[in-house]
Amino acid sequence: HYYWARTEKNTFEPLGKLWDSQVSTIKALDEYGWIYNLKARKLGISTVGCCIDLWNLIFKQHSRVHLFSQRDEEAVNLLDRCRQAYYKLPSWMQAVRISVNNSHTLELDFGNGDIRVLQAYSSNPDAGRSESCQHAHIDEYAIVEQAQQENFWAAVEPSVVPGGTLHIMTTGRGSQNYAATLWKNA
Repeated sequence: HYYWARTEKNTFEPLGKLWDSQVSTIKALDEYGWIYNLKARKLGISTVGCCIDLWNLIFKQHSRVHLFSQRDEEAVNLLDRCRQAYYKLPSWMQAVRISVNNSHTLELDFGNGDIRVLQAYSSNPDAGRSESCQHAHIDEYAIVEQAQQENFWAAVEPSVVPGGTLHIMTTGRGSQNYAATLWKNA
């Protein structure tokens, strides 16, 4: 399981081997669609999550992908990671044009009315409530203020369309919060 990157000479070269935890995460996302990944830090799991986000954006027509994190700055960082990976894709995988490109939104026009959106949100209780998505990524859910965790989940869960996918990737923060309850019930 190697990952590849485009070089300045427009060729692809292997950069390294994926870690077992990254491979397991990819397989779980592929098999189940909705996963709750309780993880340790610095394993590259959030990076894999961003790659899955971008995959959903590129390979699913008319897709809308929502990225959620505790603070606005962290949600924007997730979007930036996806954006940088998008720029490294070969041109045949990229959109005809980028119609919106700001700190919270990357909107890609693939032609013939096929618009795809990657949107960053902070974890407030109204996050993404007015929009539906085909894929949602919740990063560091257990770190969200304990008083907001249940309301945040109540806003995000119904925003994923039937047949859509969602992944929660978080480090733990004890057993006495809604994130822990959701983990136990998963």
